[in-house]
Amino acid sequence: MATCTQLTAEASLGAAPALRAVDCLSNELAGAAFGRLFGAQGALLPALTILLTLYIAVFALALLTGRSRLGIAALTPRALTLGLVLTFATSWVAWQGVVWNLAIGAPDQLAGILTGIKGSATQIFAGRLDMIFAAIAQTASNSAAPAAQAANAAQAGGAFSPTGLMWLGALLLLLGTVGVLVTARIALAVLLALGPVFVVLALFSGTRGLAAGWLRGLVMTAIAPLFVVAGGSLTLELAVPVIADLRGAEGIDPRAAMALFVIAAVHAALMGMVMKVAGTMVSAWTVFGLAAPSESGRGGSSANGAAAIPVLVQALSDPNQEVRTDAFAGLEQLKLDPARLAAEALETGFDDLGVAGLNLLTRGTSAAEARSVLENVMLTRTDNLAHRAADLLRERGDPVRTAAAALGALNDGLRRAAIGWLNRIAKALGVDAQDLVDRGEAADLKVVATLGRNGVAAPRRAAIVVPPRADEGDVAVVVASSVGEYRSGDEIWCRTLQSGEFGQALNRDVLVPRPAGRFLFGRMIDRDDERLQLL
Repeated sequence: MATCTQLTAEASLGAAPALRAVDCLSNELAGAAFGRLFGAQGALLPALTILLTLYIAVFALALLTGRSRLGIAALTPRALTLGLVLTFATSWVAWQGVVWNLAIGAPDQLAGILTGIKGSATQIFAGRLDMIFAAIAQTASNSAAPAAQAANAAQAGGAFSPTGLMWLGALLLLLGTVGVLVTARIALAVLLALGPVFVVLALFSGTRGLAAGWLRGLVMTAIAPLFVVAGGSLTLELAVPVIADLRGAEGIDPRAAMALFVIAAVHAALMGMVMKVAGTMVSAWTVFGLAAPSESGRGGSSANGAAAIPVLVQALSDPNQEVRTDAFAGLEQLKLDPARLAAEALETGFDDLGVAGLNLLTRGTSAAEARSVLENVMLTRTDNLAHRAADLLRERGDPVRTAAAALGALNDGLRRAAIGWLNRIAKALGVDAQDLVDRGEAADLKVVATLGRNGVAAPRRAAIVVPPRADEGDVAVVVASSVGEYRSGDEIWCRTLQSGEFGQALNRDVLVPRPAGRFLFGRMIDRDDERLQLL
């Protein structure tokens, strides 16, 4: 900090030199802290390497377990995140050129635009403050001898004498302008010095709240000087003519001293209000999705939460898994109706949200609402969520009803699984599987044979299959193991033909019953009045 020695020595000369010294010291502090943390010999450089490795490992694990997808939508935000973290956490040039200059320069430039000042609005404002305080000091020194001032102050009430009010007003004005500016700059310097640590914490969902809080604090301390300069410029316009009238014929003019004190007190109250407003502004900021809206609305009303619900519902459809997961968590914290939240999650078509929605139904809704949504998912979805919904329904009781309903599902695998459930339940109860299902006009096919590597044989237990449409007399063959063009689990639906209809089966696979419950299965290639020839 040797380069700031001269500026530090001149800091006591006024507000403008003090601000220049604080800016210089802050810049050097941030640069030195950055080098000690993540520089070439930084103490936290190994920790950064470990955290980046963990970040990539967590993403790889999510890919292996199916919780994330390998595509542009998933890779782009993660690649950008890694690139930004590496850039800003390891390069002081990038950190100073972007974050530092943006936090320091942007509010100052905006203040200059608002006040019509060319150059640094903060420095010019501080220079005007120096002239104001110099005028007050000159007025006090020329009004009376120090001894006479002291005697007059004692007789007139001490601090509430005209001279005392003048100095109290000057002190309040000093604290409300230079005091706020210097405090904000020092706080901003500390936050910027620690910034790379919080940038790294933004990698993981469990620590993003810390990164969001840091960024909110950074923005709050950065915009504070903007309010001070904009509001202080108006205050100075009011104070200048009052200060000009301070010197009266017999010393300090009481009316002018009181006016200065009131102006300074109003300005101090204004600065307190400004900090409150700034805090409210940044608390409502979701920090580019790093913070859930419920975190940022602590000081808001329930109306703010209600207004955020449509935005979060829309975010559930975001292709970025982290964004939609955070949106789901935010809706849970906003106490959105579990049945509605589950339905919205299921409509997105993403497996991760679908599973979360189904799990929410098992614990957060009434039995009737949960069963209605689960049955709808089971019957209409063609992905794994249909199986998950069926499993949850079976866990809730009445497995027979669930299996019977699953016979009409769009998911082929679920329909076959439902048949297996019914067959097992029928065997356990000692009844026929058809007796468990009330299908109205629909018909089931009785399984008369199973096809496997060793040929076709009668089934070991009674079973049924569910075709799209069944005619009277139709039967079914279940493929137990892959044979030819048939795969394990396939169902072959067979129409019963009379002897006069055998010609329709030429060059088709046929099932021929034989005595003692045996069967032949093969391609019929020829026939005559007494025999059939199968290949």
